[in-house]
Amino acid sequence: MKLLRVALIALGALGLPASALAQPASSLWSRATAPGAREALRHRRAASWINFLDELPEFLRDRLAPERTDLSHDTLRREALAHLDRALALAPDDVRSLSPAAHLRERLGDLDGALRDASRALELDPDGPSAQDAHFTLAVVHTWRGEHVACRDHYLASLRFPMSDYARSIVLGNLGDAYLALGDMRSAVESYVACVTLRPEYALGWLGLAIARDRAQMDPLADAAMAVRAASDEVVARMRTPRTARGFDPEALIDALSAEGVFYVPAYDRFYYQGMAHEAVARAVAPGNPFGATADPEAVRAHRRVAAEWRR
Repeated sequence: MKLLRVALIALGALGLPASALAQPASSLWSRATAPGAREALRHRRAASWINFLDELPEFLRDRLAPERTDLSHDTLRREALAHLDRALALAPDDVRSLSPAAHLRERLGDLDGALRDASRALELDPDGPSAQDAHFTLAVVHTWRGEHVACRDHYLASLRFPMSDYARSIVLGNLGDAYLALGDMRSAVESYVACVTLRPEYALGWLGLAIARDRAQMDPLADAAMAVRAASDEVVARMRTPRTARGFDPEALIDALSAEGVFYVPAYDRFYYQGMAHEAVARAVAPGNPFGATADPEAVRAHRRVAAEWRR
């Protein structure tokens, strides 16, 4: 019905005088009919498809693009960015290209380019559909640079926009990381609690909460245990590793710390996360553990030894 209504409006417009059909320079009509608009759209769509492939598990990428044997993250991101750069050459101020280009530049390590494109996207359309992504990219860029106040402010700004619970949980978890870096443990705990309330299966959110409580001289044990359980459940749900046959995989939490896209600023914070994770895994396989898992005294000793090394 909506398509029919649009068609009827368009037919009625054909009878209007030319002055009534005049469009402002920034209108949808002017953008769609601008020179190169169709070619720019083609490149944007190609970039979107390549980004979609990049987000998929490897076995699905292989199935959807069997003719390619070199589909690494870097390869896909560079190809997507090349399409967006062609679109931007035709339409330099198109926020639909600027915002995803900024994200890809950040993922490829071009922080200056990411800062430029995301800032331009916000300047052109501060409240539009691309603004939330631009704020997120700017927050990540400032994180890499150790500029935690600016990082915090961009995450807070991004929360003003509508988004899925999954996306909001990521923002809240990253905001908790920013508060950790700023030494604001109370705000960090509040942000992590909001994060895992939205997504209880988010292992790194629980681990961040455990670390915030630990640094605030509070008890981190319950949250660390939740991190172990969540990481294990995620692996079992995916059914993609041999360990899933056991039904409980406490070491999945350690694997999650090295997942694609996870990084640490300051870099030495990795030690704290690793130490906390190994301590949590040691408790998860200790006698009387809360998971009902078979006790493994040798694994307990090994994980505690590694935890002490990371702590040191």
